[in-house]
Amino acid sequence: MGQATTFLAAQLAAGLGVLVSLPNVETCFYYGLGALPLVTMYPTAKRWTNYPQMFLGFTFNWGALMGCAAGRTR
Repeated sequence: MGQATTFLAAQLAAGLGVLVSLPNVETCFYYGLGALPLVTMYPTAKRWTNYPQMFLGFTFNWGALMGCAAGRTR
């Protein structure tokens, strides 16, 4: 359990590092927060619905919104 917690902390820190290195930090941060429900729902989507691929598609395609927000100039 300790190793899993350490690995989770390292993954979260790496993700935050990537997020704050994007150009429009504030906008990208809010888009990143919006992705969290999808990321947490996907692993258990098979229990709730017959279409877990839909959750996977939304989760992966959220990156397109992040890319658009990161590339936008003010």
